[in-house]
Amino acid sequence: MMKTIRDIIIGLATTIIASLFVYVYNSKFINEHLTTFVIITLSIAIIFLTILLLYYNYRNKEIIVGVNFHSILSAEKVSKLIKNATEEIWTFQISGGHHTRNLTNDYKTWLAIDRKRKLKVLFLNPDNNEIVRAVGLLLGRVSVDYISDNNHSAFVEEIKQTLTTYTKLKNLFPDQVQIGLYDCCPPCSIFGCDLGSIDKDRRIMVVENYIYDLPWSKRPCYTLRHAQHKLLDTYIKSLENFFESSKKI
Repeated sequence: MMKTIRDIIIGLATTIIASLFVYVYNSKFINEHLTTFVIITLSIAIIFLTILLLYYNYRNKEIIVGVNFHSILSAEKVSKLIKNATEEIWTFQISGGHHTRNLTNDYKTWLAIDRKRKLKVLFLNPDNNEIVRAVGLLLGRVSVDYISDNNHSAFVEEIKQTLTTYTKLKNLFPDQVQIGLYDCCPPCSIFGCDLGSIDKDRRIMVVENYIYDLPWSKRPCYTLRHAQHKLLDTYIKSLENFFESSKKI
């Protein structure tokens, strides 16, 4: 599709330039200065097409760069991302098992360095049994008969424990930490740093995809940066809307 649009642009530009050439070719001035006219026309055509292609490639740079899938980030790598962030961190999780639960001290240190820093956290609503059941089935954490399933209770308790931990963190930094609960079955988890930064190159987002009954250690992930700006902007906008619609605590 993108290649077709580019070809159309080149075709139109070539047609316009060729038509202009034919139109002015019969004039007396052009007949007397044909060589000069040809050189100027070709120069203009080359400059025009170069500008069009450069603009086209810039607008669609993420199509060329693409995204590379990788394994789930280790706690050490997430900790490093936290330390390198300068403005804000967004973490959209289910129970916070990997990116969140064991990194409270990292966030505490990071928030204390600068009181302007913000941490936004999203968790699955542990009080919504139907949603917990649906997510638990997706992750292979609970059985269909969740009412008599001890794994369901353990899953709920896991979310509540993480939520309690981050509620304590919010009490320490009430103006810096925001916590939201959502009531849906998410397709992925998201960890993002400096997503609203004026310096676009500082923006980074790690997306972890949820695939039915696939262990967390095998889930495919990919990292988005400014090179994939269109896709990154789409995720940021969705995340903002998601957080706005969540239940704040």
